[in-house]
Formats: sequence, C-alpha cells, structure tokens
Amino acid sequence: MTARKAFLLWLPLVFTLGFVVACYGGPAGPAPTSPPATPPPGQAQVIMKDLAFQPKTIRIKAGTTVAWANQDNFPHTVTSGANRVSDGRFDSGNLGPGKTFQFTFTEAGTFPYFCRFHREMSGMIVVEK
Repeated sequence: MTARKAFLLWLPLVFTLGFVVACYGGPAGPAPTSPPATPPPGQAQVIMKDLAFQPKTIRIKAGTTVAWANQDNFPHTVTSGANRVSDGRFDSGNLGPGKTFQFTFTEAGTFPYFCRFHREMSGMIVVEK
C-alpha cells in the first residue's frame, strides 16, 4: 500500500473525529460561577434561590444591614413575621428576579420572616448587641 492510499483511507476518519470534537467538545457541565462576594463590614446577604432563603438563619450585630437578593426565576417577598403572619416590621413587596431588598436591624432580638408566595420559604435573623 502506498502512502497516498493510506492517507486517503485515513482522511475521512480524521475529518469525522475533528467534526465530533468541534461539535460536542466534551462533557457539558454547569457554567462556572464566581463565589458570592463577601459583604462589607456592617452588611450581610441572603440569597433567594431554589425556593429557599440561603442561609436560612444568620447572626448579625445590631446596626447591620441585610440585603436579600432574588436569584430565582420568579418573584418572592421578604416579609417579617412568624407563622405566615406579618408583624409589620419590614416587607419588601414583590421582588422580581434580579431585584434586591435591604433592611437595617438596629435592635437586638430574633426576627423571623417569610415569602408570601411560597409556604416553604422562611428564615430568621438573630441580632446581637
């Protein structure tokens, strides 16, 4: 077999492999994400994602501002109160995807909150002096 015949036999295989690699590249995985930024001193962050407040409970010092960020694909609320009853302390109203709400906790205590739309979503802010 001449070198030219061998080349012609292997050529379709090389092109096919090149096409497969170019089209499919490799295993598809989740897009890389950067870690959440660390909030500056005097601030804390809660993420709304996958029908949950993350983290569910946080401990902060009095005077800290908490920012809730909606990273879900649908609206949520951040409503203070327990057992799905508002206590009137704070309420974000409807927060669409990508929106945020902030509240500054000035006094010590335990402050439960929930989402008006999703029964399974609740959280707690524990404020220390």
